[in-house]
Amino acid sequence: MNDELKLILKSVKDKTRIDVDVFNEALVPVATTKDSYATAIPPRADFDEMAIDRKNNRIYFRFKFLETPYIGSLIGVSEVEKNYACLIVNLLENITEREDELTKDEMLKRIICGFASKRQIIKFTADYAVLDRLRYVVAVYSAKGGSESVAEFLSKKLLSEDLVIAIDEKTVALVHSEELSFDQSPMEFALSIYRDLVKNFTSDLVIGVGNPIENFAEVESSFKQAVSSLKMGNYFFMKTPVFTYADYVLIQMLESMPRFKLNEFLDMLLDENGKELFDDEEMVQTAEAFFENDLNVSEAAREMYMHRNTLMYRLDKIQKATKLNIKNFSDAVTFRLIAIIRKILA
Repeated sequence: MNDELKLILKSVKDKTRIDVDVFNEALVPVATTKDSYATAIPPRADFDEMAIDRKNNRIYFRFKFLETPYIGSLIGVSEVEKNYACLIVNLLENITEREDELTKDEMLKRIICGFASKRQIIKFTADYAVLDRLRYVVAVYSAKGGSESVAEFLSKKLLSEDLVIAIDEKTVALVHSEELSFDQSPMEFALSIYRDLVKNFTSDLVIGVGNPIENFAEVESSFKQAVSSLKMGNYFFMKTPVFTYADYVLIQMLESMPRFKLNEFLDMLLDENGKELFDDEEMVQTAEAFFENDLNVSEAAREMYMHRNTLMYRLDKIQKATKLNIKNFSDAVTFRLIAIIRKILA
């Protein structure tokens, strides 16, 4: 019960930006929007709707959550805080009263965004026959907006087992069952989605892929991973349309390391000629295009509108400066690792 109340309080704080502490009728703290419970507790429980504690600069107010009475508290005793207390009571009671009126899409959005309790998730899976099976979340982001249209397009194209919802104006979440991928990896599936979308919508799309989950209750975690990989990947590799959480984890690991250690790695991997090469944006973009085309010289040259021999010349120049033959997979990985470290240090 406390977990469910905490989720509701988080939603209230998102709307009001006000921290709230909650006590049961025995004046025991049961929930808070802060990192720790309030040290000040209500002086007594026998008040009507609202009580003012000027000594501790707090307002206390009564409300019911799922028919259970509670006491809420927030800092301040002015008319402003009194109005906020009334507003919070209305929000809390309206949220709980409206639960049974939520549509499938509204409840799915709450689950994916982390605003649903375990009880609500269990009810959702039972009401809509959502089975526990291996799934992952794909987050589609368009800077130009239009998420409702993208969600509608995906809903018509994909099988009924998949769940699609517009999270906000620019982001769509797709909960995909791995059994429906027909031997496609998550990256391959996401790329196929991307190709279909750019044919019908703007090419200004990027996609993030979360890790697989076995329990539908963990869908929020996969969505957060998808959004995180999308944001981080889009920053580090601007031309790549699809990013996986594995890429994000690598960046997180590197970012957590001391900067002097990252500089030590660069000094070990590059001499002055190598560092100058990485300062040449044209050479780095050439390497990235080569990676994005799976180390295929002909495909990379075609994408860059460049003669094949010109691309080969640039790859040779990269090898001479860095001692890395990026036509080989292991050296290509090292090159990209260096590029990531340099962006972190920039």
